[in-house]
Amino acid sequence: MKGGPKKQREEEAPVYDIERLDGVTIRRVRPMVQAFETFAKGRWVGREILEVVTKEFGGHTAEYWQSAFHHGHLRINGQPVPPTYRFQNSDRFLHRTHRHEPPILGEVQFLGETRDYFAVNKPASVPVHPCGAFRYNSLEKILLYEPLTPTQPSPLHLVHRLDKVTSGLVIFAKSAEAAAVISRDIQAKSTTK
Repeated sequence: MKGGPKKQREEEAPVYDIERLDGVTIRRVRPMVQAFETFAKGRWVGREILEVVTKEFGGHTAEYWQSAFHHGHLRINGQPVPPTYRFQNSDRFLHRTHRHEPPILGEVQFLGETRDYFAVNKPASVPVHPCGAFRYNSLEKILLYEPLTPTQPSPLHLVHRLDKVTSGLVIFAKSAEAAAVISRDIQAKSTTK
């Protein structure tokens, strides 16, 4: 996995707070500590860790990274390191951060199911899968942590997706085999909306 994508360690299940305000449902994820872990990439080897994080992870300021070092939230091979530490080959990099996800509006609604498929109505504002600032306020994670029916299988296999700003039907397969069948049909354009 050396040089692979930054992985998110699963911590604990999210806690959702749901509020209804003037007929609109607002879903929030309570803030949590989240850990991201990856192995050092080849381009990092020999460079100081502060330089790497400030240039490659631009979502935070240099002051944030200094504070993270001071509080031990950045670790190499499980140990806190100073900002001057130079990456070595095979180093395991860990970043722990306090995370706040943006809220989403609307409710995911169960539409129906067959032996092989499970259909929901996704409201606009909800991403289908974790991306950017959204992890637990994504359709996949909401269905994982808050099943819509008592018999909802887990895991569900995403067959297609809608953009975050698009509302509508999203179909999940109940097995990898069923997902492969409908994916082939979609690619062959033998399905219709």
